[in-house]
Amino acid sequence: MFQEVVPNTRSRSQMGETTDGGLYEIFQQDYGPVGSSSFEAARENFIISSAGYAVTGLLLQPKDRHNGNLLFDKLGRLVHIDFGFILETSPGGNMRFESAHFKLSHEMTQLLEPSGTMKSETWNLFVR
Repeated sequence: MFQEVVPNTRSRSQMGETTDGGLYEIFQQDYGPVGSSSFEAARENFIISSAGYAVTGLLLQPKDRHNGNLLFDKLGRLVHIDFGFILETSPGGNMRFESAHFKLSHEMTQLLEPSGTMKSETWNLFVR
C-alpha cells in the first residue's frame, strides 16, 4: 500500500462545511471576483487538473468518488485521492465499471462554464 500526504488541501466535503455555495461561489470567496487575475488563475488550474482527472478516471476507473476524496489545493487544482478501488476492484466485488467515467458534477461545470452553454473558451480549454 502506498500512502502520500497531500499538503495544503481541503476536501470538497470540508469546503461545504463553511459555505452553502457551490464551487463557483467558493472560488470567488477564496480567490476574488470573477475576472480578477487570482480567480482566473485558480479557475485555469481547476480546468487543467479536472481534464487530467477525467482522463485518469477513464483509464483507471476509480470507484470511490465522493466529495471526501476530491481535494482542492491552494492554487485551485483538483486532486483525487483514494485509489483503493480501481480497474476491476470494486466495493462488494461486483467488478463493474461506474456508469460515468469520471465525476463532473453540476457545480464543477458551473465553474468550468458559468453560462451553461458549453461553448466558452474555458469549456474549450477543458475539452482540449
